[in-house]
Amino acid sequence: MNTLPIGLAQFNFHLGDIDGNVHRIISVCEEARDRLGCRIVVFPELAVTGYPPEDLLFRQDFLEKAESGVVAIADAVHDVCVVVGTLSVTAGLSEIRHR
Repeated sequence: MNTLPIGLAQFNFHLGDIDGNVHRIISVCEEARDRLGCRIVVFPELAVTGYPPEDLLFRQDFLEKAESGVVAIADAVHDVCVVVGTLSVTAGLSEIRHR
């Protein structure tokens, strides 16, 4: 029987500290892969930006940095599927939507 080790990551994500959160996410993914043999690591909603972002959602630089953070995670982490919560901007929408 084949197994698929999955890691569920939970720690204190700091609101607005995208660089710090991204660094921590990358470190946790590498540790989960190397020490625990995880092939998938799952993080909670808004792990990249911290929670709750409130008025930071209206800052374009914050949104762009969050998107760059996800790219940095994808570039840095190999041999692991990372499921991470972040923000996403849809062109043409001027209102905030969430699900």
